[in-house]
Amino acid sequence: MKMLIVDDAPRKYARLVERLESEGFDRSDVTIVTSAQGAQAKLEGDNWDLLVMDILLPLREEGEPDARHSIDLITEIVESTTFARPKYLVGITADPDAARSASTIFSEQLWTIVRYSETDEEWLAQIVNCAVYARQALDVPQIEGFKTDLVVVCALQSPELDQVLQLPWGFTAAKPVDDFLFIHEGKVTSGGRQLSVAAVSCSRMGMVAAALTTARVIRALRPRLLAMTGICAGIQGKANLGDVVFVDPAWDWQSGKYLREADDETGRFLLSPHQVGPVPALRAFADQLRLDKQLMSDIVQAAPDEAPGVLKLVPGPVATGSAVVADSEVTAEIRLQHRDAVGIEMECYGFFAAAEAASSPRPHAMAFKAVCDFADSLKNDKYQRYASYTSARIMAAYIERYGHALISQLAGE
Repeated sequence: MKMLIVDDAPRKYARLVERLESEGFDRSDVTIVTSAQGAQAKLEGDNWDLLVMDILLPLREEGEPDARHSIDLITEIVESTTFARPKYLVGITADPDAARSASTIFSEQLWTIVRYSETDEEWLAQIVNCAVYARQALDVPQIEGFKTDLVVVCALQSPELDQVLQLPWGFTAAKPVDDFLFIHEGKVTSGGRQLSVAAVSCSRMGMVAAALTTARVIRALRPRLLAMTGICAGIQGKANLGDVVFVDPAWDWQSGKYLREADDETGRFLLSPHQVGPVPALRAFADQLRLDKQLMSDIVQAAPDEAPGVLKLVPGPVATGSAVVADSEVTAEIRLQHRDAVGIEMECYGFFAAAEAASSPRPHAMAFKAVCDFADSLKNDKYQRYASYTSARIMAAYIERYGHALISQLAGE
């Protein structure tokens, strides 16, 4: 790890160098210069992991220290393309006024200022801790590029993942990728290109399980595309039994604040929705697929159960919650949150949120949920297997037709 110290009083760092050597740092990796111009020369020629600089620096070695020279140097580091920006920067000063003058720019860049003292070694300990942290960061393996083309996430093994594994994609027996996560690997051809696939189910229903499982497969498999299949409740008049909903967007319908005023007997719920969903390119291909009536008919003809009606692919907003809904009044309240809502379910918001929060390279996520009931008093399990089947088959047709084009388009290939 390479460390640059910029201070016109270099002797005070003798103890720091001793402490660094006791922590296993090599003295040859620590460079000390005494002016802003000296720092500029070093920053132009080398990459530095940690920069420690006095807030009061002279412009040249023979000059007088001034906070202006330090601020100008920091501005150059932030804005200039001439310098290789240090990974971490620590300011140091014994002058409270100098610390205040630099505090804004340091806080904006998430850097820190250490107060120097001749009477204690707290400042030494802080800088050593920063150096140790920077060294540990260098030891963390860098995130590699994409590893898997598609990962399919289902809420449960049965009936949802079971129907995905019935696809003619050559899925293997379950294999572990960490202490708790088991996946099935397969292959699918799209646009003449063979895509790698993995399929997985969550340990239980719900947003939390979906988010945790999705985050883990992203970390372990680094997929380009994520797809969720499974079942949902439909909004009557918006989607019919068996229809497959292309979720766009999803939101947590239970997110908000319950408020009761002094004269309010029932209280109020103030909605605070955060919507997440697929990028427009994914929706555009879904809009194309929904026009293929022959595909819909073929899927129904091959279904393992009697179809409740004509199959359609219905793009639209879907509400996600942590509770199973079997109450038409609750469904009516959810519809008030989004007039175009087409479905209600328990996983998609967590699934999309995990994808949105992923580190680079970030996957693109889509969800296909098929309607198995209408979240009312007539709710039952009659169409769960059929809905799991239709969601898996629509997802498969989508990937087989557009997967290669999507990967190329989204990756800029």
